[in-house]
Amino acid sequence: YTMAKQWLLSSFEFSLFTALCHSKDETLAAISAKAVKELRYHMTHARDWCYRLGKGTTLSHEKLQNAFQEVDQEEKIRTMIATQNIHAGSSENEIDEMIHSFRQQEVLA
Repeated sequence: YTMAKQWLLSSFEFSLFTALCHSKDETLAAISAKAVKELRYHMTHARDWCYRLGKGTTLSHEKLQNAFQEVDQEEKIRTMIATQNIHAGSSENEIDEMIHSFRQQEVLA
């Protein structure tokens, strides 16, 4: 569950900080630019592990699929976006697109 949640959260944060890079506040933009570099690493690391787990054993595949289903059912990320009033471009759509793309690769099929 940890890698699936880490990938989704890192993806959300990556979208958020990418949008904040364009802030009129120079300090916020500079901090966000540094954060994007770190978040890209975390997002890629978690995505690669999700791919390995999805293509691995039957058990690892089932656990990964269950993790994504749990996140989908609970809608934690969407709730977080709504309750924090965070609008980083189309972050919610980007996350949906990433999950859809991941499923198309037959990792979660």
